[in-house]
Amino acid sequence: MGEQRRELVVGMACEQGPRPSNADAIAAAGALGGATALAVVDGIGGDEHVVAASPACVQEAVAVGAEHGAVAGLLAAGEEMRERQNAAAEKGARIPDAVAAVAVFLPELNVIEVAWTGDCRVWTLHEDELRLRTVDHTQGQRMREYAAELTEEELADYDEDPADWDHVVLTTLGRAHPVDPMSFGSARVSAEGVLAVVVGSDGFHKSLSAEEITEVLREHADDAQEAAEQLVTSALIRSAEVHDNVTAGVLPLSAVPDDSEGQSDG
Repeated sequence: MGEQRRELVVGMACEQGPRPSNADAIAAAGALGGATALAVVDGIGGDEHVVAASPACVQEAVAVGAEHGAVAGLLAAGEEMRERQNAAAEKGARIPDAVAAVAVFLPELNVIEVAWTGDCRVWTLHEDELRLRTVDHTQGQRMREYAAELTEEELADYDEDPADWDHVVLTTLGRAHPVDPMSFGSARVSAEGVLAVVVGSDGFHKSLSAEEITEVLREHADDAQEAAEQLVTSALIRSAEVHDNVTAGVLPLSAVPDDSEGQSDG
């Protein structure tokens, strides 16, 4: 009988929704060392160059991320995006760009690495709650942080609504670069007690609350693919006002025996 290994079956779903094209992309990959990467890329706009760039960037993110970690995966996707931006510029075409999030589970260290740009998100599901592990890089979020520092008197005179600015992203894949730590975000958290890792585009998380996401995950706890599909279906039902592509991925953290060697690609 072969050695026991961690088999991770990743659920992924991506739907065009009400938009004329789908600029979202999602992918997962495993490494021989046991790590599993899950990433989402949300293209900005919907022209052909953006639609083509998103799947190429997300594949780069998970291939490098599974081997070298979430930050490396995100930065590799950024390099891919810049190459496509240069090619588009040479043709006089519109310059593509996107936002993204990468999550990597490292079983040997029992940690989850996260890296992101813009407003794609990563959550971890626990027995008692769903925890958001990213902070949106948007003008709206910056305004919320600014307002949180105001006194009550100052806040009374602050009449801006941050929600009106949530569509303005402050970081993108095309600008993510290792020499500029402010061009992306990263975090590393313990996987202890984590039941699943979830990634999603803004068309997903703007349509569903944390409570609604949690309800679907618990209802389909035994089937990651079904969970991802139901999350996207639920978001599409509620997404009339969002009018966006909808993408979600679910990485359950569970170990099962297996007679083969190596690591599944997810």
